[in-house]
This record gives sequence, structure tokens and C-alpha cells, in this order.
Amino acid sequence: MSENTLVPGLVSIVSAWYNREQWVHDSIASALAQSYGEIEVIVVDDGSTDGTQRELQSFSDKRLRVLTQDNQGFVRAIRRAIAESRGEFVAVLGAGDIAAPTLIEKQVDVLQTNEHVGMVGTYVQHLVVETGRSTVSTPSLDSSQPLIRQLIRRNIFSHGGIMYRRSLYDRVGGYREFFKFSQDYDLWLRMSEHAEAEIIPEVLYIRRVFPGGVGVDYRKRVPQAFLAAFAADCARMRLQKGLDPLDKYGTDAVFFRRRSRWLADRLASIALAAVEDKEVAEAYEIIRLSVNEKLTLYNGFLWILLWATAEKSVLTADQAERLLHLGRGIVHRTRSLRRAVAKRTWLKAPDRRGNQNQCSTT
Repeated sequence: MSENTLVPGLVSIVSAWYNREQWVHDSIASALAQSYGEIEVIVVDDGSTDGTQRELQSFSDKRLRVLTQDNQGFVRAIRRAIAESRGEFVAVLGAGDIAAPTLIEKQVDVLQTNEHVGMVGTYVQHLVVETGRSTVSTPSLDSSQPLIRQLIRRNIFSHGGIMYRRSLYDRVGGYREFFKFSQDYDLWLRMSEHAEAEIIPEVLYIRRVFPGGVGVDYRKRVPQAFLAAFAADCARMRLQKGLDPLDKYGTDAVFFRRRSRWLADRLASIALAAVEDKEVAEAYEIIRLSVNEKLTLYNGFLWILLWATAEKSVLTADQAERLLHLGRGIVHRTRSLRRAVAKRTWLKAPDRRGNQNQCSTT
């Protein structure tokens, strides 16, 4: 897949930009200020209409290359950046994000000392630009389970702040444009079939959460959830039958996607977030998608409340929000109790020889 001769030890920091001019300087500066010396920074301006291109080209550092193109979308932009790179390793820098000075050095150390590891993540601080609110994600891996099975359950890695081997990226075919908004998750799933991963337990990356971004825009979060569910389905099919539905059937494969409890719960969470933002009508449409995916106690409760609010105006948005939070708490406690009962039943269940299962407390 690579047309360039890869340089051993070189890290290609790749980044795709669109209309974020005021965040260019400190983001690109953080990439150029890495303690690890062998880097190149490949940036694609994806048809920005503000001053982003000008800001990117204001740097005089020879390690930075700025490529420009008409607006073609994130996936094509990031694929182009990687295609133009020469590094043995690829590190992803989200537009406007900040990398700690030692991020690249520590990730390279993991990859160079562990041949079986193909990608390295880190703890991430998520900073909401509009409010200044900050949270930290501290993902972990279970060494007793195959990586792909852990990823099928949930996306463990942040896209920005990850590093992976270019050879692994080429082996699986890179990002697939079909998985818009979930292109990273699909890539991790395919990579995990051929390599292990590690997470550095330090906050070495700051991800800025922008208005209109995938993480906050409901019109993007909903298709992202559907595509993530389909990516997981494709991974299951590769494990079970050795084929990828998208490769075999093309985009028609999405019509054969299995309905999932995971997606129903994900859509219900998005609907609740919409209620919290007083977007009741939008929340109602999203919860209908959740119920159509798979009816559960929680999304059924949400649907009734939102129907009473959006369609019948029986409840105000504030009343609906309070009831929704109350309902979520009840459902979570019910699920916890059900899991506890199931576990206790399993521990007491006799085995085939009529003996009780034993549980060690040590």
C-alpha cells in the first residue's frame, strides 16, 4: 500500500484540518516540540474557508509539510497524509489537540521493545471548548482476553493520541471511507486481528471537544453509533466465517446488520443528552430509533416520557428530564441486582458431579 520507502525509527505525525484557524498554533507547536527527535509532521488542509491554511503555512520548521486539497472529508484527508508519509510509525494528532512533549518518545519505546504490539494509546484529557469543562478517560486492557473481543464490546482508544505501525496499517488496508465518523473504530478492529495493543497509563494527550464535532452533534452521533455497530458486526463475521460483509457485498452489506442491544442503549444515551440540551423533538426521534433497534425497559420508559412531552405536551422538558434521570437510576439498579442474582445463582449451581462450584476469596 505504501509507495514510499519507510524510514526505520521515523514517526509520521499526521493531522487533517478544516476551519480551526485559532487552534492551529499551539496544536502544531506541540507536535514539533516532541522530545523524540526523529519525526515528520504531515498536515492536510481539507479545503478550509477560514485562515487555517494560512496559519498552518506560517511555520518555518522543515519537519512540517502542509498539503492542501478541496474539501473531501476527514477520511480522505487523513488517508492522504499517511500516503505521503515515510515513517515506520504513524501518530494521529486531532485538529486543535495537544500532545504532551514526551508522548511520541514513550509510544515509540513501547513499540520498539514489544514486537507483538501494533498500536499504543494513552490516557486522554477531554476539554470542552465552550465551557472549559474537563474529563479524563483512563482506558485499560484485559490481558486474559483477546484484544478484538474487547474492542467488539466497546471502542477503547481515542483516535487522536494513538500511534500504530505503518506496516500494520498497510496490511489491513487503512481507513475505510464507508465508516464515516467511525473510521478509527473499524481500523482498530481490523488491526486487532493481527497485533496486540498497549495503553500508557498517563495523561499525555489533550483532546479538544468543539461545537459541531462528532462527539456533540446529534446529527453525527447517531450515524456514528450505527456505523460503529456495523463495524463490530463485520469483526464478528470475520471471526466466525472468515469474511468481511463490506468486502463481499459492498455497501449493501449494511442492510444485513443484526439488531443489537448495544446500539439501542447507545441511542438511548444520545436521546437523553438531547433532552439535557432541551432538544426534546430531536430526542424523541432518536429514542424512536432506539426502540426500533431493540426494545428495552429503559428506552421504552424514555419513549413514553418523550412521547408525552413532544407529541402530547403533557410534560415540560424540565419535568421529562427529571423523570428520565430517575428512570435511568432505577434501571441501572435493577440491572445491577439482576447481575448480582445471576452471579450468586451461578456460584451455587451444582456441577455435573453434583458438587457445588467453589469460589475463592483469595
